[in-house]
Amino acid sequence: MSIASERINGFDALRAAAMWLGVVLHALIVYKATPEANWPHDQSNYHFLDWLYEFIHLFRMPLFYLVSGFFAHLVVAKYGMWFFLKQRFKRIVIPFVIGLIIIVPLSLLPFHFNRFYFQEDYLFPVALRLSFKQMLSWNGMAHLWFLYYLLFFYILFCPLYRFLLRQRQAFEKVFQKFNIGIRLLVLILYLLFFVLLYFSHYITPPVYTGIKPDINYLLYYGFFFSSGWLFFIYYREFSMISQTGVFIFITGIVLSALRFLSVIEVPYLFSVVWTSLETFCLVYGMAGVFLRFFNRSSRFWRYLSDSSYWVYLIHVFIVAVVQVLLLNVQIPGFLKLVIVLVTTVVIAMITYRYFVRYTIIGETLNGKRQKNQQS
Repeated sequence: MSIASERINGFDALRAAAMWLGVVLHALIVYKATPEANWPHDQSNYHFLDWLYEFIHLFRMPLFYLVSGFFAHLVVAKYGMWFFLKQRFKRIVIPFVIGLIIIVPLSLLPFHFNRFYFQEDYLFPVALRLSFKQMLSWNGMAHLWFLYYLLFFYILFCPLYRFLLRQRQAFEKVFQKFNIGIRLLVLILYLLFFVLLYFSHYITPPVYTGIKPDINYLLYYGFFFSSGWLFFIYYREFSMISQTGVFIFITGIVLSALRFLSVIEVPYLFSVVWTSLETFCLVYGMAGVFLRFFNRSSRFWRYLSDSSYWVYLIHVFIVAVVQVLLLNVQIPGFLKLVIVLVTTVVIAMITYRYFVRYTIIGETLNGKRQKNQQS
């Protein structure tokens, strides 16, 4: 059976995990010790959350683009380029455009209110009026920037697909001639990633939501999208990492913790070697973990996967509203974090179940579903 005819349940679950980790990331950002630009700050000063934020931020989006590249190649191989373009227009372009018009302004409304009311001390009605006025201005793409760059990768890779397809046999002959096995191929990928980080002067690209494409974003996340595209071609070989995925991922966690706890200033070269290895271990280790332990049919993970797109689109508004409402409430920060997470998950999942899953919204995001479907 070819890979194109299989359902890669492990990668379905992995895509869902990458989306859901975004909810966790944005929920905890207010309660870490270091304030984040444009976000409310709770003064909870949990240094552990600083590490957890950096830890998740380092591998979550690379992981998402790796999976996106894999599934893009799978859909093209299984259904053809024309089907892929129509599907991606429906599932990516339409939500992105509607999101810029509706979701982004609503998502940023709590941030505007926090600025005018809590930071600049306007009276409540004035702060509310200014917030709605600011909501109607261009304020960036917020959390939908990931769709923007995903479109760039589709535009760049689709014309190359047939060329790469024709060259596949040539690549395989080169690999055979020089005895390039999967381990050596992974090493080559790591060296390419190291070089990319070294010359970009970014450990990981900072958050940027502007409309002007950032070349570092295109190169950094494009590397992982390309890796996912390559992953599909050599899936059988790459899936071998599932046997050592736990070890690789734990290695990444240890490297992350040691880097965070270190108080020693190290040379730039050493820092790039360390961080590139850390990112590589976290991304490919987590991929291995999911291929090993979640690569089977599961109604639970399928439901999480189906709902994750919608949840990610709307979660920032819910998260930010609850965070702002709790700013001056005198309860421990960890309890606030739990309230933010639980409230967000409950509201997002209820809206998905009753207003999205079997409606035109759900059909646009994930394809049409019948109420008696079991998967």
